[in-house]
Amino acid sequence: MTYSKIDLFILEELYGVIPDKKRVLTDEMDILSYASDASFGCFKPEAVLQPLETQEISRIAILANKYKNPYISQKTIH
Repeated sequence: MTYSKIDLFILEELYGVIPDKKRVLTDEMDILSYASDASFGCFKPEAVLQPLETQEISRIAILANKYKNPYISQKTIH
């Protein structure tokens, strides 16, 4: 499956979903900590989104499908 890379246009759309830019991580140092989990392998994401509401999650999924970007959800317990 081919997919689109996250470019500035897609990033601006993501800011429309999550207006707090502190919850849209694209800096290399920020996203490296999300590159691995308990599974095998290391896969660095292009961006890390931190939605707080169900509506944000839904809109992220819609955008990911629109632009054919793969996404992985990860629950964080606070």
